[in-house]
Amino acid sequence: MQSLALLSRVLLLLHCSVSLLLLSLPLLFLLLPVSLPLFRLAINRAVVPLWLNAVSQVLPPLAVSLTSARITEALDKLPHRPTPAQLRAILPEPSFPATSLLIANHTIDADFLLIWLLLPLLSPSPALPLLPPLAGNLKIVLKDELKSLPVIGHGMKAFEFLFLSRSISADRPRLTSHFSDYLSTTPSATVLIFPEGTTLNTHDQAKSELYASSRPLPPLPHSNLLYPRATGYVLLSRSLLSSSPSPGLRDLTLVYNGYSGEVPSYEQGYSRARDLRVTSVKKLLCSFSVPLLRGLLWRCDAALNRLLGRGGAGSELYAGENDVTAAGNPVALVHVDERGLKEAAGEGWVYEAWQRKDKLVERHRGRGAWGRSRHGETGELEGGGKFVTLACPRGSVLWFAFTLVFPALAVFWYSLFLIFGGAFVVIGIQVYSRGSGKSAAIKIFR
Repeated sequence: MQSLALLSRVLLLLHCSVSLLLLSLPLLFLLLPVSLPLFRLAINRAVVPLWLNAVSQVLPPLAVSLTSARITEALDKLPHRPTPAQLRAILPEPSFPATSLLIANHTIDADFLLIWLLLPLLSPSPALPLLPPLAGNLKIVLKDELKSLPVIGHGMKAFEFLFLSRSISADRPRLTSHFSDYLSTTPSATVLIFPEGTTLNTHDQAKSELYASSRPLPPLPHSNLLYPRATGYVLLSRSLLSSSPSPGLRDLTLVYNGYSGEVPSYEQGYSRARDLRVTSVKKLLCSFSVPLLRGLLWRCDAALNRLLGRGGAGSELYAGENDVTAAGNPVALVHVDERGLKEAAGEGWVYEAWQRKDKLVERHRGRGAWGRSRHGETGELEGGGKFVTLACPRGSVLWFAFTLVFPALAVFWYSLFLIFGGAFVVIGIQVYSRGSGKSAAIKIFR
């Protein structure tokens, strides 16, 4: 059954990716030659949110626990039993810069996906009607080999992600110019980078320790993370500082539910021998925990209610009761630290930040009420602070249906275009060849 779930979800995601590549073709050939800013606006507010919407529909519902100094302060001012809407309202920071650098520890292969899905809770961005404000302007720094993936790789290149070869001599020009060029025509962007460069495993942990001793740097106190490669982080920070007046920095520390400190071997890949509750992309794709048909029908009803302007239980924008029930306990505790990028652009800051992050992971792993919480619940963290648990935005089933059927529509319209366009050209050639002269052909083509 798990193989069936994996196959069906992979095929759905590939189908949606192909669909959105087809949707991007008119933008590429018609809009890009006219205006690069308009092309990027269409990608950020339509194509990327549609892909994220499809991902949120295909994957099981996810919940996360969020904490920060600002969230703790805001929770102290809320009533004893705040509503999910009140809780969501405290998460976005209105004064946080639109252009920002987003960094996080890299524990599992699903890190980027979880961050992409939870980011709308922190930084809503405009999207199509009936879609929650999905993070369409997120740009991710990835390893170079990922751009060679069939279909998905082409999509990531269309989204203008940055691909690195892990050789600083080759990557330096990309790090300094890619996003400065992007921001020259686009008002804002959120750039995600994992300074560790790879997920935690015994092989890279040994390399991390060797790197630290060569600097020299103090060892990480609990070895829950890898030391960051600070050069790329510094180059990227300087590039954003030179391209934007006052960019922000959002530092996320991810502590996964079920993590007890196990460091998998390189040969294990993303699987684990002991911490079996820690999620991964494969586990998300294989999950049978979702009442899929019931949830889709509920979200369809909710979308229609919003379309018709009705209130009631079906008007909840982010997650319905079926989604919340299926989301269950949070997959991770996410500690959020927000500040200006200018004060954190140096090597020293990022090394000190990883010392703090390693201690945070040690303090919260495998313990605390956050791991047993549900959507809309708040609580105290060990060592101080408060958390709020919320389900990630689920998107619109109507737009998901559009994404599924668009390839058929695209083939139909592209076929009509080719048929009538070809007929038009043939008629023009015949008129011209019959001696009507160049002027007659020109009149037809006008």
